[in-house]
Amino acid sequence: MSKLTDALRQVPPQAAMQIALAHALLLAGAILGGVPYVVLQALLAGELLLINIATIPLYPQRSVGRHLGDVVKMAAVLAFILFFVVISYGVVSSATREGEPLRIALDAFSGLGPADFGWALAYLLARLSASMWQAKQSHDPRGTWARQNLLFGGSTFVAMLLMVFGAFFVGNPLIAGLARVGIVVDADVLLSSLMVLARFFTALVAATMSASEIDAIARDPYPD
Repeated sequence: MSKLTDALRQVPPQAAMQIALAHALLLAGAILGGVPYVVLQALLAGELLLINIATIPLYPQRSVGRHLGDVVKMAAVLAFILFFVVISYGVVSSATREGEPLRIALDAFSGLGPADFGWALAYLLARLSASMWQAKQSHDPRGTWARQNLLFGGSTFVAMLLMVFGAFFVGNPLIAGLARVGIVVDADVLLSSLMVLARFFTALVAATMSASEIDAIARDPYPD
């Protein structure tokens, strides 16, 4: 723990401020935009899958079959995580809302239409396309892509895993306890705040990685 604390202290103040600002904007967008927690998680999962797909052209030496296998495995893992995200959201929300937990969670998507999904997909594609263009223009495309997207994806993935437990063991007791004393807390606001906080922490941890560690990831980001 002390090693982690020491490493976090080594993060440059400017980088820490940039990470903090990005997550403050993410949280503000989720809360002010009325984005339900499960929808936010689904968007982040979609971005992770698109990052996985967009990484393929940077590693042409890897066979198409292995690339496709990686995409399928990532999709399966994300679907598994999202299943527990949905369940945990329903359980937490049921403390202040009537209905079956699963139905409560699925109802969060009911207000979304094709246009909403279209805009979200367009944004993700535009962001990743711009990032890929920037990587291609740099002297080290793989390294640039790793710094801008692979570390981001890894941080998001870990944060999503943490939130499966965070929702059950932090969000649920907190909302239920406050409800007993007459204080109603919106589950979407609380869980989105916890998710952004977890993502902020994992992003700071990723920022402690050395240049050599990032270069190693850029050379071969695939675990096998």
